[in-house]
Amino acid sequence: YALAMVDVDHFKKINDQYGHDLGDQVLKAIAAKLCQVTGGGRAYRFGGEEFCLLFKGKTADKVADNLEALRKIIAEYDMTARDKESRPWLQNTGEKQRGASRSKGNIRATVSMGLSDSSDSLDFDVVLKSADRAMYRAKEGGRNQIRQSRSLK
Repeated sequence: YALAMVDVDHFKKINDQYGHDLGDQVLKAIAAKLCQVTGGGRAYRFGGEEFCLLFKGKTADKVADNLEALRKIIAEYDMTARDKESRPWLQNTGEKQRGASRSKGNIRATVSMGLSDSSDSLDFDVVLKSADRAMYRAKEGGRNQIRQSRSLK
């Protein structure tokens, strides 16, 4: 199997600038994009602003192009920040209407990914730590990129 760790770049800045409610919306939008990964991958929330993508029966080399396509889709995706307070009320339900509020502007978020696979170790924790280290190398290398793990041995 191949495993990719995904972290939203500069997520704290998004929360600080737009608030936690909008930060949650950004996470949901990115999660929706991650769920569209091709190549047989499945997306899972790992915690905070981190996700993992699991590809059963695949190697890192086989899914690298799928991840690069997904990274580009996320980087080019314009999310509209909406002012929750300005949304009109729906008369029949008493709830705030979705999508009809004044825009606070567009937000673009990027992700850094680290990729590993089970070719050197079948131990999930070893593969996970390897993908996590690769993800941090992607962040240290400038963010909005994918780094593949080195040998696990």
